Amino acid sequence: MEKEKILYTKYSNDRAASFRISTQIVERDGKKIVRKSAMEESARPHVLAMKKHEIAMNEMFSGTKFKANKILASGDDFVDFEYLEGTSYDQILDGYLKNKDIDGFYSAARIFFDELDKLATVDFHANEKSNEIFGENAFVDGEKALPVGNIDQIFQNVIVDSDGNWNVIDYEWTFDFAIPVKYIKYRSLLNFFNNQSRSRFFPSYTGYEGGAINQNEADNYFNIEVNGFQKWIGNARFLSISQIIRKEILNPYKVELSDYIDVFYDTGKGFNGDEKDVFYQFPITVNARDDLKSLRIDPSNHCCIVKDISIKSENTDLSFTTNAYMQKNNAYFFNTTDPQIYVDISGHEKSNLFFNMKVFTLDETCSATIANLRTNAAELQSKINALHNSKSWKLTKPIRILGKLLRKIYITSN
Repeated sequence: MEKEKILYTKYSNDRAASFRISTQIVERDGKKIVRKSAMEESARPHVLAMKKHEIAMNEMFSGTKFKANKILASGDDFVDFEYLEGTSYDQILDGYLKNKDIDGFYSAARIFFDELDKLATVDFHANEKSNEIFGENAFVDGEKALPVGNIDQIFQNVIVDSDGNWNVIDYEWTFDFAIPVKYIKYRSLLNFFNNQSRSRFFPSYTGYEGGAINQNEADNYFNIEVNGFQKWIGNARFLSISQIIRKEILNPYKVELSDYIDVFYDTGKGFNGDEKDVFYQFPITVNARDDLKSLRIDPSNHCCIVKDISIKSENTDLSFTTNAYMQKNNAYFFNTTDPQIYVDISGHEKSNLFFNMKVFTLDETCSATIANLRTNAAELQSKINALHNSKSWKLTKPIRILGKLLRKIYITSN
């Protein structure tokens, strides 16, 4: 009998019951697979539909770099996918940002969209199902479209393997009718830039180079995303934060590299710039490394407040220290542009590591004000302590006690 070990589980339980699934990475006899399972009876058709999506997409992908993530097995309520080794396309884009190679970043973004354009071989025409999911007259009839509409064919869901294949993963949101290619480009940019870390630092998108998406289209697609698709799947989490998500896509052609997360790896040489990865959002997963001695997270390159720090190895909480100026409850105030969190990985060197936290950056004025208030409070407390320890304070203690007693008698009598 094959032995299975669950390495990772994610529950998509913030949707309507018919779309609630779990995603697991399972190790079976030393080999990893990805399993998507129905969490509810009504979600079975949604899961099993991915089998026909694989076939339909591979037919559409003929002559392009794209390839559907291979399904290895399926059952009454699950589908097993091949676990892919490679680099996601959003990591490739992040690599250009890490090296401050903006021309390379622009070029890679264009290459991805050009490859999407090869798939747009039909014109979009609204039908009853598209109106139900995305809204009445959501898209313009005649827009160039993909005949098999996978709206999650975005940067983060394309894994480039060692053979150069662009493997499309996580294709549960695929429809058997055409979807405009511009909407998929929009979602690629939205998911890449509109997140807690990147959205604060990148300027508004006012038009993709060449006029592929203009601002009016971006506003329309945002409305389709929130009031159409996300409402249709009953995504309570997304709908609850939709009002604070920017309507504008953020412009990859006017990138300002103003903030990022550094993860430094000590492999016996201490922390240095040669052994690090750069990220732009939490949560972060660091895969197991045999050579890892210790680890440091720099959550920002600004003064900041960091809350709700969660650092785990598999399901074990790891201890950490910081160079925070002050800490209260679960909030850490870093009055430095080089905030650092040191993670104790003793005994967990060969485990996957998972980091999550909320980072609130502060400008220099705000940071200086908080530091001054903290210093002033410490000075006042020192003066109070000196007063309480003075001879005059101790000598007048009986008088203060008598005064309190007389005030109490006066209040009671009146």
